Amino acid sequence: MASTAISRRLFCAACRFPGIFNSTKRCLATETSVPSNDSSSAESKPTGPQYEAHTDFVYRGPEGVDPADTSYILFPGQASQFVGMGSKLLQFPRTKEVFEHASEVLKYDLLKLCLSGPERKLALTQFSQPAIFVTSMAALLALEELHPDAVPRCIGTAGFSVGEFAAYTFAGTFTFEEGLRLVQVRAQAMQSVSDQIPGGMTTCLLTADADIGKAMKAARDHCQTKHAMIRPVCNVASHLYARCVVLAGHREAMQYIQQHHKDFGIASCKPLEVSGAFHTDLMYPAAKTLTRALNKCTIRVPRIPVYSNVAVKPPRTVESIAKLLVKQMHSSVKWHQIVTSLTRRRSDTPQPNVYEVGPGQQLGYILQKINNKAYAKYANVPV
Repeated sequence: MASTAISRRLFCAACRFPGIFNSTKRCLATETSVPSNDSSSAESKPTGPQYEAHTDFVYRGPEGVDPADTSYILFPGQASQFVGMGSKLLQFPRTKEVFEHASEVLKYDLLKLCLSGPERKLALTQFSQPAIFVTSMAALLALEELHPDAVPRCIGTAGFSVGEFAAYTFAGTFTFEEGLRLVQVRAQAMQSVSDQIPGGMTTCLLTADADIGKAMKAARDHCQTKHAMIRPVCNVASHLYARCVVLAGHREAMQYIQQHHKDFGIASCKPLEVSGAFHTDLMYPAAKTLTRALNKCTIRVPRIPVYSNVAVKPPRTVESIAKLLVKQMHSSVKWHQIVTSLTRRRSDTPQPNVYEVGPGQQLGYILQKINNKAYAKYANVPV
């Protein structure tokens, strides 16, 4: 099946967002031009028009729609994968086509891997990231069946880590195939770095007296003195909610944190099912690979605000989209700040609906921790 055909039929959701941007409505999925300062060079950096800035306090959405009926759509990240995901989506029209087309692009049977595993293979970064991306895209089709008003009344979107690529694809910045190929490049590059430099990630629940900075420094000192490591890494990789962060770094640093966490006021630690130290300086080599891929890619103005993992607010230019997607690979994910921004309202302003589209319900759990009033209007799409 031709890429443009499936993109046109399945992922032209951005064409159904009247009133958010003032640009001409058109099918973004079939555009082929690459915005560039130098059209003669395929390696030139992506650039493009500016779009209207968005703030946390200004309601923007379909004209005449009650703010209570608007929606935000969120996409999960790595570690949300599980064997069997996708099985509940196959009952909806066109979802199987999504997996079939993805398998053509990836050159392996993605649906079989999602449905049957093995779990160890699915957990590998090079497979889990494309699997989560494609499952999320298929779940969008289910969302339209289950909640028909969710897409046309969407006023913003965000995705956690690799989920940010799903958010941009949903918003029309990338076609389905472009988004999938970028995710594949990203995943393979991150897997390669992880194979060369053993690392890990662990979720930490903090007490009121926790000193996370001291804990990270102690872990780095341990790596230097006990393992003779040069420039060991142990940093905050993700801000999830109050008193909950994800640390990442060299494997030895993560082992130290897990063994000594109570010494620093860390109530508990739980290692994540990932194969590397993502969102740390160890991912710089992978970030360079993604930069090269983005420089060759068509990058379009999003038709709805996409909240950045790094900057929190939506980027203002097409060029900044590429830069922030690269920076995200070696920077902390500010999810706590994003959710706070999305759900901040005056007391007399109703909360929008919030939909988690993809495997798992982790983003819903985090939303409940941050804003219980907003969580009352949360729903996920079973996959």
